[in-house]
Amino acid sequence: MADGVRLTSNKDALFARLRKLVPGVEAQVGKANLESANEMASLARGYAPSGATGKLKASIRIEPGPRVGSYRVLAGGPSTMKSARLGSGKPFDYALGVEFGTGAHVNAGMFAGSQNPGARKQPFYWIAYRMMKKRIRSRVTRAINRAIKAL
Repeated sequence: MADGVRLTSNKDALFARLRKLVPGVEAQVGKANLESANEMASLARGYAPSGATGKLKASIRIEPGPRVGSYRVLAGGPSTMKSARLGSGKPFDYALGVEFGTGAHVNAGMFAGSQNPGARKQPFYWIAYRMMKKRIRSRVTRAINRAIKAL
């Protein structure tokens, strides 16, 4: 039994300080995420093959993510959709075909029975992500530390 010893909790003060910290952290992390998204999109555009129309490079874009201050770098979409085969009517996003390649197959339609060797992969999106991954994490960590020190 301890005589005269009293333990107190500063839980309320801690939570009040944490509530004040959140808006600053969200703002700093949002800026860091936008900067990282712009850098990754630029890098992916640099790695994307130019092609005849340039639609693939033009399809690389940044959109807001599901959480506050988050962003997504996307490639492909409506501008890069094609018919999988002549007359098939099945849509195919050729951004995926460029990134991951296509397999060998036997043609149908106009050139039925002929062998198509497929297309080799020309990664542009995931290579940019892997190059940026460590930098993105470091940038976010620095932003959080900056927001904490500012409080």
